[in-house]
Amino acid sequence: MLKVVPGQTLDLVSLEPEYTQDPYPLYARLRHESPVRKVVLEDLELWLVTRYEDVKKGMADSRFSTNPANAGPAARAVPWANAGDASRLAARHILRTDAPDHTRLRKLVSKAFTARHTEQLRPRIAQIAQELIAGFRDRGRADVIADFALPLPLTVIAEFLGVPAGPDRENFVRWANTYTGVEQGDAAKASQALAAMRVYLSDLIDDRRTHPPADPQNGTLLDGLIAAREEGTRLDHEELMAMVFLLLVAGYETTANLIGNGVLALLRNPDQLAMLRAQPTLIGSAVDELLRYDGPLKASGVIRHATADIALGGVVIPAGDAVLFSLLSANRDPEHFTDADHLQVGRKVNQHMAFGHGIHYCVGAPLARAEAEIAIPALLAACPGLALDVDEPAWRHSRLLRGLKQLPVTFHTARVPAQVRRR
Repeated sequence: MLKVVPGQTLDLVSLEPEYTQDPYPLYARLRHESPVRKVVLEDLELWLVTRYEDVKKGMADSRFSTNPANAGPAARAVPWANAGDASRLAARHILRTDAPDHTRLRKLVSKAFTARHTEQLRPRIAQIAQELIAGFRDRGRADVIADFALPLPLTVIAEFLGVPAGPDRENFVRWANTYTGVEQGDAAKASQALAAMRVYLSDLIDDRRTHPPADPQNGTLLDGLIAAREEGTRLDHEELMAMVFLLLVAGYETTANLIGNGVLALLRNPDQLAMLRAQPTLIGSAVDELLRYDGPLKASGVIRHATADIALGGVVIPAGDAVLFSLLSANRDPEHFTDADHLQVGRKVNQHMAFGHGIHYCVGAPLARAEAEIAIPALLAACPGLALDVDEPAWRHSRLLRGLKQLPVTFHTARVPAQVRRR
């Protein structure tokens, strides 16, 4: 039972491991008792916002800055909350900039990261999914995370950006996993991985600048980012590296969490799994519902900082204070969603917050949706009788992400004869 004392600053670490395994009981209590509440998250005191309407309002309020330069003394004193110590790779991407810089960067990125690119990727995403499934289908068991959910989006985004297969991609996978904590590396290892990524990305960008594609239509996303212009400007070298870093690291891990969390949710709700199997055309609404029900991010992708005294949810957040908007909690708010704690793959109206809201709405949302819409049905079709092979899967400890360490499953390996399939 999570212990919460009214009026007292709540240390989230003191609620472990229950908070990581299942944060929803805490969110329900906070929405009811103190929807804008002072908490401590790994040495950083901040305001946690939990109600849907407050989250939506706050994320659209430009006075809540994502730029670390606007952090107050408390946030500046906590290394993980201060992007300045993480090199310009982590400090100059669009999640950490405000308008007007953000507006310029977003326009430039959007020119390369289009719906057309995403649609063109669908056949390749399907091919990658089938190749990964072929690697474990005959075993009758797999770890959905390590064998499928992680390598699929990483391969997709690496190819999309032009990171070549072989040693380069293997190195980048290792660096990305170390930096994001998949391998539970310590701070020194994470710093070394970040430095290695910086060198590699700089060389990759220089190479693509020197050797652009003969036909821009056949170029990679990185080629598009290099070529993108808006009112006579381009992304400079540091901005390019920061954007590629964000897409490679943040993009692949959140999509992996979406696939892993989604498969677990379906296995724990067999009626909804049966409905999706019976009505495959529901996959679009199902993915949105899986995003709402147990999304890949606990909260908005970065800490925000109040640049003025701001009234929200019945309290005044002082200028300089750090703020975190809980996406998971907003998506389970019964004031906005009917039967919020129940998975409904056919939910018709689903204005979830899993991709954020406002100017920082996830630029990679169409790609993440496409990958989940392809990957989850492919897994279900290839693995009949899919079932959990563990009583309680373990969740990764993370400040902002919501994802599984492992998801062991079993399934039937018998193949259906071709003549039966034709009937």
